[in-house]
Amino acid sequence: MAIENVLSNQVPPDLIKVLQDQQTVVDQDQQPLQSFEHSMTGVDKAGEEATNETPIYILETETFVHTNLARAILDRKAGDTNDAFTCLGKAMHPLEDATSPSHKPFQAWKYNEGLWEEIVHVFHERSYPDVQSDTNQVEERVELEGAVQYAYDIFMEKTNLPVQFFNHTNDLLELPPVYLHARNP
Repeated sequence: MAIENVLSNQVPPDLIKVLQDQQTVVDQDQQPLQSFEHSMTGVDKAGEEATNETPIYILETETFVHTNLARAILDRKAGDTNDAFTCLGKAMHPLEDATSPSHKPFQAWKYNEGLWEEIVHVFHERSYPDVQSDTNQVEERVELEGAVQYAYDIFMEKTNLPVQFFNHTNDLLELPPVYLHARNP
């Protein structure tokens, strides 16, 4: 819903669908080795924090987002609109996941999650933050929609591709302040 809510006045419906379809495509691969695509650790987070180096799970996520955004920009410039939006959709996925309570901040991947835990996880992911009924969800929705707009603005080269998207100390997505304002629900 965030993609449609944020970009419907900027992107034609057929390309909105391409972006939305990529969310499903990326979510189909739910293996621990691909946890970086979902802003999750894939490893025991405590073991990663023992060093002073940037955790591998953040580096992999940064690389995934940067690679897909860079390719999306190149494809857009080359006139390959479908591939451009496919790559943009892939790049958006971990940025959106990074705003979800089920993922934030880079929660450890659960290898043996039970059925009930999976249902709760998916429910939290699939529930669009409702700012009308729960004021606690305002920040979550602003961050989610800000991540979508930020990725799109980078894609359109309205803003620069940052060196990093995540704070490598606290594992949180860092959006520029301009993307942290409420939109009309």
